[in-house]
Amino acid sequence: MIKVQELEIKNFQRIEAARVAPSNHLIVFAGKNAQGKSSALNAIEAALTGHSSRNNPRPIHEGAKRGSVKVLLDDGLSIDRRYTSSGTTLTVKSEDGGKHGQSKLSDLIGSLGLDVSRFTNLGEKEQRATLLEVVQLPFSPSALDTRRKAVFDARTDVNAEVRKLKAIAEGMPEATAPGITEEVSFSDLAEQFRQGEDLNRRIGEAEMRAVRANDEVQRLRSELSRAEQVLKQAHELVDTAPPRVDTEAIQARIDSIEETNRGIRESNRALQVHADLANATGESDKLTAALEEIDQAKRDGLAAAVFPVPGLAFDDEGLLYNGVPFSRASDAEKILISAAMMIAQKPKLQALIVRNGNNLDESHLNELRAMAEAHDFQIFVELVAEHGNFEYVFHEGNLAD
Repeated sequence: MIKVQELEIKNFQRIEAARVAPSNHLIVFAGKNAQGKSSALNAIEAALTGHSSRNNPRPIHEGAKRGSVKVLLDDGLSIDRRYTSSGTTLTVKSEDGGKHGQSKLSDLIGSLGLDVSRFTNLGEKEQRATLLEVVQLPFSPSALDTRRKAVFDARTDVNAEVRKLKAIAEGMPEATAPGITEEVSFSDLAEQFRQGEDLNRRIGEAEMRAVRANDEVQRLRSELSRAEQVLKQAHELVDTAPPRVDTEAIQARIDSIEETNRGIRESNRALQVHADLANATGESDKLTAALEEIDQAKRDGLAAAVFPVPGLAFDDEGLLYNGVPFSRASDAEKILISAAMMIAQKPKLQALIVRNGNNLDESHLNELRAMAEAHDFQIFVELVAEHGNFEYVFHEGNLAD
């Protein structure tokens, strides 16, 4: 892989002249404020990623007519960016003398460039997308999310039906035994009533004839024979007649027939609602189990995946670090995670810059150094410091002796 072998800066921003030949993985640019540290990082970025008039509106050192930034990579590629009052030029040459343009440099650098703050400043969705590009997962997050949404939406619809059926069921009477499901026939009861009245009428008439016949026997001896025959016939009819029909009970049933049928209808409806509710609840339970299966597959996949930083994960919104959103991590944690993410992109040029190094205490600087060494990266760090054992200390636009 490719690293920076030498950096030479002349009359660029606050720097008059500086030559840097990195020998370590962590290269610290130290010094007081406004001495040239940031200019050195700007020079590296301008030379390799392209000049930005917005980021570097006045690239030439005050009082100078021209400036330049030269970078030599350890594969022999040289980059020479020059500045004059009329603009900037770029010359890129390979070791064999071949000439190239900015596209050659862009091919060496990761999609986020060199500055680790680029990852920190991405939106949550973009950070998540970048993570998914560098982590090998045993599942497709987008496919799993699509499947989960479909199951979730289906369960939402089923649960709405469950709630509706529960509300209906709560307002209904308790269902009767399933066997009583047919309504009472009005015509059958009316026919029974008619027949009963007819029979009762005939029985009454027979009884009256018996009374009259008996009176006639006593009163008309002359017609005894005829009267006795009539009496005999009347007694025979009385003796062979069935029990009297309780027409009052039939009338009561007729009077209550609509109420009875309404109760049966309500009972049948209640039975159906409870059956529908049981089916809908069962379907909701199945969909809930399917959601849990999807979520478990995601958890298992995430547990098996190797992330650039221990504790790093993601959800539907973005990145998580130790279970909380990445945006809530400390500034030091953001630097370390962002550096790890940009290293995980495996750019050909293994170099990064950190502008806000004072957010890192000694422990975090050691972590950053260990990360750079483990992945054979160069990380250039700006650090406001007046004292310390630093290889590169800037003072009034030059490297201190």
